Amino acid sequence: MKELHVKSLLPVRLDKYLMDQFPALGMGRLNKALRENKIKLNGKKQPLSTRVQNGDIIKLFLNDDQLENRPTPRRRVCV
Repeated sequence: MKELHVKSLLPVRLDKYLMDQFPALGMGRLNKALRENKIKLNGKKQPLSTRVQNGDIIKLFLNDDQLENRPTPRRRVCV
């Protein structure tokens, strides 16, 4: 689980904020995580269009592999 404390002078959409913090997430994974209740804003499930403000707390119940931009190992196929 990751816990983020929002430090933003202006309100920003939740999806934009998360994509800026974790570029490897992607919109598809972000939407899936929201459907599976793996993203909480101040302890509650909120739509991705919700604006986050300074002092808000975002909790992500995702693996580090999903958040980091790690290259996936390629399989070698020998013929």
